[in-house]
Amino acid sequence: MEHTAIENLDDFRRYQHGLARTLRLIEQSNVHSGSRDEFQALARSRQNRVEALLDCFGSPHRTVPIVHVAGTSGKGSTATAIASMLSAGNYKTGLHVSPYLQSATEKIQIDGKLIAGGDFADLVDLVLDTAEGHRAFREVSVSYTEAWLVMTLVWFSQQNVDVVVLETGAGGRFDMTNVVEPLLSVITPIGLDHAETLGLTIESIAWHKAGIIKPGVPVVTSVDDPVALGVLEVEAAMQGVDVIRVAGPDTIGRQDFEPGQTTFHRANLALASRAVTELRSMGFTVSETQRQSGMDHFRIPGRAERMPSMQSVLLDGAHNPQKMTALSAGLDQLAPLPESAPRIVVFGALQSKNVKELLALLVPLADQFIFTAPAVLGKQSCDPAELCAVADSLGFSGPSTVVPGPIDALKSALDARDAGSSVVVTGSMYLVGNVRDTWYPTDQIVMQRTSWPSTV
Repeated sequence: MEHTAIENLDDFRRYQHGLARTLRLIEQSNVHSGSRDEFQALARSRQNRVEALLDCFGSPHRTVPIVHVAGTSGKGSTATAIASMLSAGNYKTGLHVSPYLQSATEKIQIDGKLIAGGDFADLVDLVLDTAEGHRAFREVSVSYTEAWLVMTLVWFSQQNVDVVVLETGAGGRFDMTNVVEPLLSVITPIGLDHAETLGLTIESIAWHKAGIIKPGVPVVTSVDDPVALGVLEVEAAMQGVDVIRVAGPDTIGRQDFEPGQTTFHRANLALASRAVTELRSMGFTVSETQRQSGMDHFRIPGRAERMPSMQSVLLDGAHNPQKMTALSAGLDQLAPLPESAPRIVVFGALQSKNVKELLALLVPLADQFIFTAPAVLGKQSCDPAELCAVADSLGFSGPSTVVPGPIDALKSALDARDAGSSVVVTGSMYLVGNVRDTWYPTDQIVMQRTSWPSTV
């Protein structure tokens, strides 16, 4: 037992080495401040660079079977659900999600098990050392997103997975992952988010998401906005494929959803289930029993998640209007309150988000706000004092306080609880990751290779 503990600690230390090396890529990266045309030209150039680096490892972006998932909301849930069903069907399934909540190893997992910390460190060294010696990176060093895609696909190729479910970043057309040649493209609901790079209209954002549609590759979507859907259909027609639409949860004929699942969550499961149906037509033999098992065992951290030993604490990383609408609509069910008991909301957001729209959805449901700032490298958080002022402008009349540190903000909320009250932490995935460590320590996530480590 003692020997195992020492090995685990060494594994975590090696993980820290790999993490530090990847984080330095964020610190040394240049923040783009040019026009959208310049941004797109730069993205194209980086896609060419990353393809050159992938070629050094046998071009896994062309040889590994891939399901490519894009969209504004629900990408992570949908991708994780697809992977869960494929794993239940006895396929060795790789999953890449972005961003991670607490541990970088969450981004690379096989059949629900995170990559080991030591393996992660070795993978970082392998890819970054190869990039340093590659002519494509002599003038401009490899970027964080370039390195991550190569690391992900190289690892899955080395592990001989049967299929990979790959989530895009914020966009699609110019996203680093769009160098892959997938079996299937999946597009979740599209809304206004990441306007600084994707544009200010649904049409513009949908155009970016539609970029993952490839010639002859089926595309499944739950997009119902007529403008966004029209853009997808135009792109699909250009690529010679039809858009396979999923109307909602009823399309999978399942009525026994968990009480804590929001309509948004159920819709993601429906989309994932339809994607697996399409994969079955390609030869993946996932039975109905296996598909049901995959849905039953599907879990994703930080989304409508109650905390162990504190069921009155709910973490949900809603960071755009679609996700916040879903959380707000289901809050009475997700975090029920006895009559007259207060609901305390810990809220923080990145500066790039439309915080007024997010808070407008929460103000009618909150009895008390504690505003804080997510701790994240390379991205600017909104000033908590400004958030407080926005809530006031929206007519919030309850108590509100500013506590800059996420952990201190959580402690303040827990200390302020009355009997029967609930605490909701929301507004940012990064904020949720910051506070989730209180219940699920990051070092244990790395060492136990799961987002839900057992109590130490």
